[in-house]
Amino acid sequence: MAYWWVNHGQSWKHETALNMLWSPKTRSNHGKHQPYINMTRATPGDVVFSFADTCISFVGVVDQAASSYIKPSYAKDANWADDGWLLPVTFSRIRQAFRPREHMDLIRDDLPKQGPSPLQANGDGTMNYLSEISSSLAFKLLRLGSTAEPSRPSVLEAAGLADDEAELAKDASIPETERIQILRSRVGQGVFRSRVASIDPICRVTNVADPKLLRASHIKPWRDATNYERLDGFNGLMLAPHIDHLFDKHLISFSREGMLLVSKRLSKDVRSKWNLYLATAPRQLSEQQEHYMSEHRRKI
Repeated sequence: MAYWWVNHGQSWKHETALNMLWSPKTRSNHGKHQPYINMTRATPGDVVFSFADTCISFVGVVDQAASSYIKPSYAKDANWADDGWLLPVTFSRIRQAFRPREHMDLIRDDLPKQGPSPLQANGDGTMNYLSEISSSLAFKLLRLGSTAEPSRPSVLEAAGLADDEAELAKDASIPETERIQILRSRVGQGVFRSRVASIDPICRVTNVADPKLLRASHIKPWRDATNYERLDGFNGLMLAPHIDHLFDKHLISFSREGMLLVSKRLSKDVRSKWNLYLATAPRQLSEQQEHYMSEHRRKI
């Protein structure tokens, strides 16, 4: 798992809206350039901080590995070769944009000592497009970006960082490497939740549609999934909390046709009190959902 800092320049509005990064493969003189090489080093699940106009305003999660792609139209006037790298990244606005230069005392010691750095000593951005940063710096950036009331839904908000990230940061009993792993997984969960909700937004058992009352439940568990599967919206369902609990414990599952399947291990008393006999009309699973659900069914 890696953490990256992108200096967008004038392309930031296009790239955050299109959920992508693009860079040429080499310098204009055809020489190698590490920030461009870094595009090929980013892997699904990596976290990317977006820096533009002196501020960090977005954070994203890498969706897929970079692939060759021609120069996009928004960069047509730039003095770059047409052949470049496209890196798919799902971006979301953080809770509070902030200027790193105003926090140099906090982050200076965590800036890269070797390789390309995203910032100059005075806090201004460099010309390096994509720089790898440490988990320690990433953790501090997440803290700086989640201190105010949200103006719109975000990856951090959906991941639950809005409520308890500060407490996690203060808990000295948790090693920093573990805290970073927790934050990284929650950022990923926020992306996952938004994707699941866009595909299957209503609880398949209770018919509840209010997203504030639903959980994004993995069909193939996070612990067993690849980085791609962890963020795949088809690997999930929006479920009411008590239904999510049953689904996670393999006490219920769904047929290909969307029929509720109940394990013999679940008592009739629970089935009755939780109204499982009154489950809403089935909705057929998509082929992509069935790919994950077929394995889930084997465990009930």
